[in-house]
Amino acid sequence: MQVGDKRLFFDVEGPEYVLEDNKLRRLPTLILLHGAPGNSDHSVFKPAFSALRDLGHIVYLDISGAGRSDDPPDDIFTLERWSDDLVEFCRLLDIHKPIVLGVSGGGFIAMTYGIRYPDHAGGLILASTQAKLDVERSIAEFRRLGGEEAEAAAREFLTVRVDAASSQAFGEKCMSVYNTTPQPPRDSVIFRPKLAMAFHSLEGTWHTMDLRDDLDKITAPTLVLTGDQDPVTPLQDSLDIVDRLAPDVVQLKVVPDAGHGPWRDKPAETFAIIEQFILATQEHQLDVDPQMPLLWAIRENLQLTGTKFGCGIAQCGACTVHLNGTAIRSCVTPVSAAAGAEITTIEGISDGEELHPVQQAWIAEQVPQCGYCQSGQIMSATALLATNPQPDDEAINQAMSGNLCRCGMYKRIRNARCRMGKWTRRALITSGVVAGGGLIVGVALRPGHRTPKLAQYVEGEDETLVSAWVKIGNDNHVTAIVPHSEMGQGAQTALTQMLADELDADWQQVSFMEAPAEDEYANWAVGKGFLMGDAELPEVLVPTVDGLFLQAVKAMHIQITGGSASIRATGVYGMRVAGAAAREMLIKAAANEWQVSASELTVENSYIVHAASGQRAEFAQFAEAAAAMTPSHTPTLKNPKDFKIMGQSVARLDIPAKVDGTAQFGIDAILPGMKHAAIIGAPVFGAQVASFDGSRAKQMPGVVDVISLDNAVAVVADGYWQAKQALNAVQVEWSKTGHENVSSETLFAQFEKDLQNARENGSAGEDVVVGDTAAAFAQADKVVEATYKVPFLAHTTMEPMNATAQVNDGQIEVWVGSQNPLGFRHEVANALGVDSANVTIHQHMMGGGFGRRATGDVAVQAARLAQTTGVPVKLIWSREEDVRHDIYRPAVASQFRAALSAAGDVLAWDNLFHEKHEPAEAPVIPYAVAAQHIAYTDSPTHVPFGPWRSVDHSQHGFFTEGFFDEVAHAAGKDPYLLRRELLAGKPRHLAVLDLAAQKAGWGESVPAGKGRGISLQESFGSLVAQVVDVSVDAGVVSVERVVCAVDCGFAVSPDGVAAQMESGIIYGLTAALYGNIDIKDGAVVQGNFHDYKSVRMNEAPEIETHVINSNAPWGGAGEPGTPGIAPALAGAVFQATGTRVRQLPLSNYDFTYQIVEPEEVI
Repeated sequence: MQVGDKRLFFDVEGPEYVLEDNKLRRLPTLILLHGAPGNSDHSVFKPAFSALRDLGHIVYLDISGAGRSDDPPDDIFTLERWSDDLVEFCRLLDIHKPIVLGVSGGGFIAMTYGIRYPDHAGGLILASTQAKLDVERSIAEFRRLGGEEAEAAAREFLTVRVDAASSQAFGEKCMSVYNTTPQPPRDSVIFRPKLAMAFHSLEGTWHTMDLRDDLDKITAPTLVLTGDQDPVTPLQDSLDIVDRLAPDVVQLKVVPDAGHGPWRDKPAETFAIIEQFILATQEHQLDVDPQMPLLWAIRENLQLTGTKFGCGIAQCGACTVHLNGTAIRSCVTPVSAAAGAEITTIEGISDGEELHPVQQAWIAEQVPQCGYCQSGQIMSATALLATNPQPDDEAINQAMSGNLCRCGMYKRIRNARCRMGKWTRRALITSGVVAGGGLIVGVALRPGHRTPKLAQYVEGEDETLVSAWVKIGNDNHVTAIVPHSEMGQGAQTALTQMLADELDADWQQVSFMEAPAEDEYANWAVGKGFLMGDAELPEVLVPTVDGLFLQAVKAMHIQITGGSASIRATGVYGMRVAGAAAREMLIKAAANEWQVSASELTVENSYIVHAASGQRAEFAQFAEAAAAMTPSHTPTLKNPKDFKIMGQSVARLDIPAKVDGTAQFGIDAILPGMKHAAIIGAPVFGAQVASFDGSRAKQMPGVVDVISLDNAVAVVADGYWQAKQALNAVQVEWSKTGHENVSSETLFAQFEKDLQNARENGSAGEDVVVGDTAAAFAQADKVVEATYKVPFLAHTTMEPMNATAQVNDGQIEVWVGSQNPLGFRHEVANALGVDSANVTIHQHMMGGGFGRRATGDVAVQAARLAQTTGVPVKLIWSREEDVRHDIYRPAVASQFRAALSAAGDVLAWDNLFHEKHEPAEAPVIPYAVAAQHIAYTDSPTHVPFGPWRSVDHSQHGFFTEGFFDEVAHAAGKDPYLLRRELLAGKPRHLAVLDLAAQKAGWGESVPAGKGRGISLQESFGSLVAQVVDVSVDAGVVSVERVVCAVDCGFAVSPDGVAAQMESGIIYGLTAALYGNIDIKDGAVVQGNFHDYKSVRMNEAPEIETHVINSNAPWGGAGEPGTPGIAPALAGAVFQATGTRVRQLPLSNYDFTYQIVEPEEVI
């Protein structure tokens, strides 16, 4: 083809366009510029690069003077001319935004092109090249790889003379070490001596060029690719290029054990790297409304679901992406603002299979809990570190405080930054199983008649299911089938640890799958755990009792994850027994095959071993025979001293997917032909749709329908943003409920009235009656009285409520994240009037649960919309809907009285509160008070309520421990020492309390303006003591440190327990500082994270957790960290200010000018 004053020869391979959805889509164009000008032509690339032909349009180009192309008329060869030719070549062939790959000398041209034409390229691949020749560096590498003869030949060619003799010697002595694998002769290369001399001579381009100072002008995404055994352009040459390029455009990939032109030595690895880079640099043409937020274009049009929706008003950071390297909130950035810009999402920051250093640090520190916010967290962190590799705390706070984590993993995020250490700019840039068939081994606690039905749910090809919780593949891989959902608590990994340890499996060959939402996977062990407690059953009764529990929970449709029950119920009564039973079955099968006694066999890392004969075989060899056996219901469990996997802080199995954007949450479900729905519910709870007008909405672009759902109206459209915009055009009249005048003030006045009536007429229900409280109060020298109050609280999971549904031929499918998949199944079936057998729940990860996702209202709504429209529908609640239509933690008022003697002894404890509490022990105190009366009364409201993290322990923990501090102050005693005094005979309580106090430095002097508070809570079978340090400055309370001690009996994963304590503390701290749902005119006032605030990175205290393993029954960890933080905080605030906090949140208080001297407060 004629290009200017010369003809250039080129070849092409691969399609330029492909047909998709009846439209032509243009594929990327890759232009290959070969190296060694004059000594090579584009044949050096073929046929190797044919491996990329399906990826796009490949153009093999001979530059002027090389191969079959013409020399320039004046015989002047320069990098500038070659780059100009490249631009003109693209213009003539209508090549837009090519990816230019320059190898060796071709890399010089590619760099010059990128410098001179920064907006022309779609990307640069600089392979085995350099910006400036370092002769001595190359000579040293030739000596290392080829010895003295190679060194001498290289020195002659590179520093003395370039002629036929030196070229021949160089070829004979040095070419053999160019690559790590033998290369065939290149007989097809057309030699062009004029260009070869102009390029290679000591006065030529190779020796005289120096592009280093101009590399920062390159703005195109750039891949620097090299082998680690390259003597021509050593690895350091590539590192020098990386150091000169802008950090947001460059990535370095080093192919191990590869020489000059790594595709020759390691083609598969090299082409995988190139393919990943090309895919990441493609432009996407979107035909959307320019005002559409970029978030929805990314999620719906590009189907890149790693970027999350959290609030829609740039308050949570879940939607963070990079716009030309800068972190932005895509939920408020219109598509028009991104036109022509480079957008990077979480999917684009890793280099193929190698994660970014930030992602690696996130995994090493086990940062994610639910993981929903972590894509945004990581995108903010990478943007920060790209410009400031060693940020201090202030820089981290500034960059990261826009990113919320409702799981409260701020400590670990900071630790991840510290773990990265002194990452250089280069290090930040450079970072960049299919099993065979098998058999399923049955486990105990599963009646045999259930097996055939279970098989259809969890069996794979060539697998046999005997019972429920263990699969063993032909590759000896063990899979635990876990009947609990993952919402950040790490229970699925911990439960798998329990099974694997009892099985004596090799942890490196263990994984889990979540059990399907079927009656056969009802949580019978949860029921047994709660009802049987720690009682031992006669062995003969175990199968019967297990069957009874199964029938009971099936009737209640329980497949619940909550109540901190996974480990202490399913783990203890299910997973351990399942693993031990499977182990015994495998041993019996091996004993039968080897004709030896089972007592002679041992199990080691997924192998059965017979020491006497030296025989050793994998589990897989005996799986089928074991599956034919009847499992024991009472297998021998390990002594804790023999645990190998339990008690270890193993890396959670769900975390890697949560840092690379591949984790699939409910909101990420995608179905062919799917439509999207937005919804508005009745503002006053209990109201119904009286009438609505959706005519204007139906005329808006993309709208499919406007549908009434009794107490809500939904718009179904092609996209969520279209549906949300159209929803604003719908006019709705709501029915009257009689609650339109209700407010928070009227509700608390009602509570006070009902408490007074119950006290006066004796109608309260009684929880605890110990001793004679009336007599104790009559004899008291001092009576302490106080009323404590807490408001309604929302859950505000990071992932708003959502579900996707499809209805076909009477079969209903729902894709959702649920804490009770089986319960959701029956809710949907009942709402749509079908048998539950016709409903399938596809369980996804949850972006937080905290109790909210135990209720299936959104799943029912999505199913009804799909049924009405006849198409799959994804329903997403806006954050405003999520906050204003929650199932709230109840607002509660609680009245206290305590009787004290003159010596400060606590004679009596009286507590009356409204609402029936769950669990029943929530208001019970652990202290030895001789006379106690704890009672409750009803005071119903129209506000829906339900479980909230730690359930009613969260209210009563604040009430009882807060009032206990008041009692200690009134008695003139240290609140820690009074607790110790009244815990005599409770060594487990004392151990936890003492450890927290000791680690926190209790008893040390606290300066003015600072305070220290303490609490002790028993909940969900675990004991937690917390000490909080605060400072108060200009009326602002800052929580500086929390020291936590926890005894959960036995920590299956100590780091997992610590993570749950950290999470629970931040969750409870958010509630104590800010949590408040106001009711006005019968409706919720708050609507998003701007007015329903959460603790952010800059407010997060230092948290120190100490885990105690005791001989107590195993307890929970997901919730016990939450209840104690509020009373410990209140105690600390009292010490600092003298103000007693009896009503939350603290944000309602004014602490200005209330600093007290330390001696004024005990």
